[in-house]
Formats: sequence, C-alpha cells, structure tokens
Amino acid sequence: MQRNSARRIARRFREQLEKATQLSQIDPDLAKAVSISGLDDYNTNDDKVKIKQVSVNSTDLGPSQSTMRIDDVLGNALDMLLSNVTTPLNLGAITSSDNRIMDGHHRWAASIIAFGKDAKVKVWKSDIPGDKLIRVLNLVTKGILGRNKGNSGSASINDLNPAKVRKHLEDYAVRGRSSKYLEFTPGEFREFMEWEFGSLEAGIDILSKRAALINKSIPSWAPDRSDMPVILTKEIPSVSSTLGEGLVDWSEPFSDEVKTGSPSIRNGTGKDAPMTSNSKKIAAAYAESKGMLRVAGEVRFIKDRSGDKGEWAFSPPGASERDIGSDFEFRPSFAKPLAAALRSSLMALGHAQSAATTFTKIKSRNVSPDGNLGGKGYIQKITDIRRSFMNCVEALSAISDTLYDEISAPHWQPGPDMGNREREEVEEIMEEAEEIREDPESWAEEQEDEPTGKTAKLNNLSAPSRVASRYTREKSNV
Repeated sequence: MQRNSARRIARRFREQLEKATQLSQIDPDLAKAVSISGLDDYNTNDDKVKIKQVSVNSTDLGPSQSTMRIDDVLGNALDMLLSNVTTPLNLGAITSSDNRIMDGHHRWAASIIAFGKDAKVKVWKSDIPGDKLIRVLNLVTKGILGRNKGNSGSASINDLNPAKVRKHLEDYAVRGRSSKYLEFTPGEFREFMEWEFGSLEAGIDILSKRAALINKSIPSWAPDRSDMPVILTKEIPSVSSTLGEGLVDWSEPFSDEVKTGSPSIRNGTGKDAPMTSNSKKIAAAYAESKGMLRVAGEVRFIKDRSGDKGEWAFSPPGASERDIGSDFEFRPSFAKPLAAALRSSLMALGHAQSAATTFTKIKSRNVSPDGNLGGKGYIQKITDIRRSFMNCVEALSAISDTLYDEISAPHWQPGPDMGNREREEVEEIMEEAEEIREDPESWAEEQEDEPTGKTAKLNNLSAPSRVASRYTREKSNV
C-alpha cells in the first residue's frame, strides 16, 4: 500500500516541476516529496546546485519580477546615501547563473540609484539559470519552509525611468516624504540634496539619470511577485547546503520514474528497482501527511506535545476549514485593527526571535554559578528561560501566520463602505507588515542597533542635520 501511494505522488514529479514557476501552482504534499527525493534516483550528482557568495556589479543583474514601487526604491536609495554605506552592499538574495535576482529587487534598484555604475552587491550565486532556479526555490519555499504564499507586489518596474524618478524627486522637494522608515520635510530634502550633490537641481539630475542603468527586461518565465519564492536572508546558508547535497529532485531522471521501472534504469534483473528508505518515508510521511506540522514558516516532524506543559505553544494543527454562515457580514472597515494587530505581532515576533537567539548563545557557566538567574521570587532555570523563549516565538509565529492568512482573505479587501483615507491607512500598515514579515528578526536587530542616550538624539535629527553632524565629526578628526 505504501509503495503504491508513493508511486501515485511520485509520477507527478515531472508535471509538478513544470508548474513550479508559480508558487500557487505547487501542491504542498508533492513539494514535500520532491524536496527529499533527490538521492532516490540512483544519481547523486544530477540534482546538486552549487551556490556561493560573490560580489557583482548591480548593473550586471536583472530582475525576475515586474512589480516595483518607485517610492520604496527612492526611499532605500536616499537612506543608503544618508547612512554613508559602502559597496558592496549585502543584498541577501540568491541569483541565477544568468544573473537574475530572486529577491531583494527594491534594494538592488536602490543601489543603482544611489551609486550609479559604481554600485556593487553581495549575492548568493547559483550555477543554474533563472528559469530552473525559480522552480527549485519555489519547491523549497513550499516543500521545506512551509510557506504557501508569496509576498504581494504592486506598481511596475517600468516606473523606474528617468522622467518618473525626476518627477518623484521634485515632488519630495515640494511635499517631503512620509514613511515610518525614512521621512523628511521639503526643507530637509532640499538641504540634504545640496549637501550631497551641491544643489537640489544637480542631485535630482544625477539620481534620475541613474534610473536608466536599471535593467528592466523581464524574462518570459517571470511570475507575479506573489508567486515567487520567499526565502529569508538567514535561511539562505541552510537552503544552499540542502541544494548542494542534491536533496531536491528537480533534474532528470526523476526518482518516481526510476522507482516505477523505467527500462533505461533497472537493476539488471528486469525487475523494478527496489524502494529506498527515503522512498518509504515519502509514502508514509508525505503521501498520508502524518506527523507534519507547519510552524514559524517551516516544516517540522514533531510528536504530539499537547500534554507537555514545558512546550505549551506547540499544539496540534487547527481545523482545516471553518464553518461560516452565509448570514455573517464581513465589513472591510474593520480590517484596520486586524492589520495593526498583525503588524504589532510581527514586531513582537522579531524582538522575541532576537532575544531568543542572543540568550541561547550565552553559556550558563559564564553568567550563573547554579544554572539559575533572577532573585526575590523570580528565580528561573536558564534551561527553562530558553524553553520559554521558544514558546513565545512559536506562539507569536502562529498568531502572525493566522492573522496574515485572515487579513489576506477576499472578504477583507476594501469595499464601498471604506473611505479613501481609511483604505490608505490599511494599505500603509500592510506594507509595513509585509516588510517586517520578510525577516522579523533582522528587522528587530536593526531597531535594536539604533543607539540610545546622547547618540540617540543625534540619530533622531533630521536627514540633513545628521549629514552635517557626520561632516562635523569627520572634520574634527582630521
């Protein structure tokens, strides 16, 4: 029975790979099977993907998505200039052998606006072309990392032309920019441009012309951004290792065609090649979907821990569907508090992950003679604190995933009863939530790295004032 089950799934490997350019077209169970079958086809080298870190010219790279928000690109570019960063910048993304980037499009384009032909970025470059790489990474996204949805996208990469960039920059000089991550008044923008480029007009002219250096050619296989892989920067090393070992069965011969008795690959006896131990795992674990739970964006094999008080956040999977009566009226005007709760949950998740990572690296012997911390009624074992962090992260991850799935449902999309201002507020909250969701821990670390005390006052100065302060410090050190 198990062997037949494995074959029924495996025979669809080839068909699944063909559809894998779109994340939404991938069957989760098949993706899980494909993701561990690379060594089951009696060829240990055909599925290996070599990925290594390299530094490349930003202008040599090309996009793999058509959606780009011009305001986000310019905001990133101005922040790069303001922060006095140096190249190569860490893009935190995987690229194909033909230089197509799979993520980090806004940062990539921003580096070109900020530094022109001198822009360089660090990437994880693979040895397979984009049309194959996107399939492999989509299978990894859904089959290994357990993410069923890509990130949303809007606007067009074609907006990044000199004329529209110029118009946007001229608008900053009149209206300023309002954003949680970089905002400035018209006067601050003018002062900054004069400081950086000599004059407002010169700055606008230089930055707008650099937009022409951005490669805007979209390959025929490129999907919508929502159908693209979602792999966080911190996950790239482990993903690279998995692909380097050839565990994802993406290249011919496929393991299912080997196991079902392909005439060209038999064991010399005229009989079907025997199932390997991994093949049995596919049938038992994946075909029947037993012992699997999606948590924190990854797939884990776990036991039922619902009775373990030490691991209270790990509960069995919830219901597969909801019983919603047709008489219930969803009012999109209530989407704002849900979106705000999602954003706050993701912020909390990021800080919890950061705290857990930092605390886990602390060696008990360096901070405690008895394995405990605290006092006066708040004494805890260090091992218990680590477990509590794990539970907090798990609980916040589950809550964030639930809220994200809910707010993404069609019945919460803007309706006629929602005013333009309220709609814009919800969209702004969701944009911030999407940015944090890409890598909550990295977002939190950036927030935590902001200095405090006297230095914080300097950090809170306006953009041009910070540049002027930096210049003053540099002059004083001459």
